[in-house]
Amino acid sequence: YGSHAPAGTSIKNILHWNQIYLAKQPQMWDYGSAEENLAHYNTTKPPAYQYSGLDVPTIFFSGGNDYLGDPEDVVWLMGQLQSGVLKDSYTYDGYAHLSCLWALNAREWVFDKIIGHLNT
Repeated sequence: YGSHAPAGTSIKNILHWNQIYLAKQPQMWDYGSAEENLAHYNTTKPPAYQYSGLDVPTIFFSGGNDYLGDPEDVVWLMGQLQSGVLKDSYTYDGYAHLSCLWALNAREWVFDKIIGHLNT
């Protein structure tokens, strides 16, 4: 696993994250014109992602030093989920974006918690 991380991404994915940042909301890909968006979405602007329809049991792990998924955004996202979907959430002040994978205490603070939830 370690020999393939960190993994790359596509230019389109980076551009999409930039669109989301500029739009100040999580939304689908903006094709750059009202006509193209209309052809893909039946609306002139890309639709926002709808999280309220998700019904998969979910656990959030977040870090106080995560600049890609900052704590304010995580709280907002948790509020978008329908009642009963969020099973638990953990925030670790010193964690950054990949700390849930790479931190020396990730087994205890993250992986053991996931396994515990899967076993209940």
